[in-house]
Amino acid sequence: MYKFVMYEFLTVSSHVCVAFLLPILVSLHALILQNFWAGIFAPEGGVNGQRPLMWIWATGGDVRTDAEQPNNGFFVVPLVAALLWESAIFAGVSLLRLIVHYAVHPKAFPRMIMATRYVYMVVIILHLFVFFAYLGTVAAWLVLAAALEPKRFLPYGIAVVVIAVVGSMVFSQMSEAARKMKERVAESFDKMIQSKMRRALKTVHEKIIAGKRQMAELQSAGDDDDADEMDELNNLLENKEEEEKKVLTAADIFAAINTGGDDELEMDEFQSMFDLLDLNLTENQKEQLFAFCDVDCSGRISEKEFTQGWDRLKELFLEASAGNAGVSRLQIVITCLYLVVVLGLLIAFVLMALAAWNTNDSFTASVQSGVVIACGRVSTAMRKRGRAEQGNIDGLVGDIMQRQNEDSKAADDGGES
Repeated sequence: MYKFVMYEFLTVSSHVCVAFLLPILVSLHALILQNFWAGIFAPEGGVNGQRPLMWIWATGGDVRTDAEQPNNGFFVVPLVAALLWESAIFAGVSLLRLIVHYAVHPKAFPRMIMATRYVYMVVIILHLFVFFAYLGTVAAWLVLAAALEPKRFLPYGIAVVVIAVVGSMVFSQMSEAARKMKERVAESFDKMIQSKMRRALKTVHEKIIAGKRQMAELQSAGDDDDADEMDELNNLLENKEEEEKKVLTAADIFAAINTGGDDELEMDEFQSMFDLLDLNLTENQKEQLFAFCDVDCSGRISEKEFTQGWDRLKELFLEASAGNAGVSRLQIVITCLYLVVVLGLLIAFVLMALAAWNTNDSFTASVQSGVVIACGRVSTAMRKRGRAEQGNIDGLVGDIMQRQNEDSKAADDGGES
């Protein structure tokens, strides 16, 4: 009961964070920019007879001490107003989505539930697009302000550049390491699969030849049918020798496991491939791969679908290998985002700490910018690198292939027991 309550609490909390945390942060930052603009750049007489919106209006005080200031409402920068409206709309849609998710039974209104999911997915994509566009706008404004007035904004512009450079540099380093490792693993994987395919086809051919020989022995000596059986047996032996020389493809595997002879694979035939090739995949992964290959959702896989799915199997193995080395796609994205967030918080803390020492001169701006750059260098130097980034690619690939062989042997031993 305790675990169930905790699970539900964490689930609801995560939904609430996704629905309301980002809009609140965007709205708060937009209001900070509005207050900054109103206090520094807003005209003394207001805009179109309206006084600029500032924090002080919430406390009931006047915005400025000027007695002649117009009082025809508040002026909000159009960009800030658009962000506030967008955040409010997203929060409202998120609230409706949560109500539908928790209050409506899925079996009672399945179409409404499905439509709500698709609509909310589109809304989230649009909201993220607005968020990153706004983030880019703020970053570009800081860089431009640093160029126009370096004494005041140089550290902030340098901070944006450092965060962007560190994020892109780490992304490129990890991507390059993943590319090199996948190339080496792909070569080893192809060699391993070729060896296993030859061994598997040899086993299949030996069974067929043994069956043909047994049938030939049952035939009477000198019979025409017996001569035909011997000719067919000789052809099989010749084909076996040719198969051992050529480079095997997915089509050869399809022909080997297609025991029904109807040019389509069923689920049991498809699963026999993994036993035939000693590939260690879970039942869930096998079912997912079968569903991926079954493009027309017929419950059977054609040769064309199987060939395309074979490339997916190889990609799945390479991505799993990259994950073991710490450079999968998801790990790269998470690492870059984590580093950018931590570096941004560190730089924000440093700039806030240095705000007391701010004389608006070139020397102070240069020192603060140097501290920001040092934060970037320290963050990259202290980053924990995965095995693929440490240089020993050959040893890593050897460990991956050895682990695959050990998993295959363990699976075989478990099946035998």
